[in-house]
Amino acid sequence: MNRLLLFLLCLATAAVTARAESIAWAKKVIHKDGAITETIVDPFKNTRVQLTKDKNGTLQVKRTFVMDTKGRIRNGLIQDGTGSILGRTEYGYDSWDRINEERLFHSKGPLVRRTLFEFTPDGKTIPTSWIYDPSRPADAPVKSTKPVQTYLPVTSKDADTPGLGLPAYRGDDSATRPQAPATPEPAKKEGGFLKRLFKK
Repeated sequence: MNRLLLFLLCLATAAVTARAESIAWAKKVIHKDGAITETIVDPFKNTRVQLTKDKNGTLQVKRTFVMDTKGRIRNGLIQDGTGSILGRTEYGYDSWDRINEERLFHSKGPLVRRTLFEFTPDGKTIPTSWIYDPSRPADAPVKSTKPVQTYLPVTSKDADTPGLGLPAYRGDDSATRPQAPATPEPAKKEGGFLKRLFKK
């Protein structure tokens, strides 16, 4: 009798495991430059992993997103093809469960960009980005004057965009940060006060 129970328990465990593996799903997006982004969603781990490979099949970018109980992505980890961490992201939502904010963080921690999304009455998205300089944390953020590449999950709508169009992000976001004007060098002082006072 004990052997029968043990056999039935093993059979039930195998069935649950097989069901769990079958619920995770994957899909591919083929980009116009020949790159392929594969998405693997695992609802049991609450993760969405996206692997973008070039046309030769070499992994270029890996994005790992963690989802909440509603299936909304809450944060992400961006890695290059070798597994080195390039940065991480966090996402905020409006009352209609639309992503209305993306925060991009340096691989070492500091916030480097905050993108806010507004929505037009016809459903179009208008992003506005603010760039932070990690080396000058006390400075106010600067509004980006160029379009920025967000790190939202790739969807079938992205098939007509290059899969490898991501900037070579290495945590500093310098490609999109407006360049600060050069600081003029301070004027050189000519001697002491008395020498300047009685200068001929």
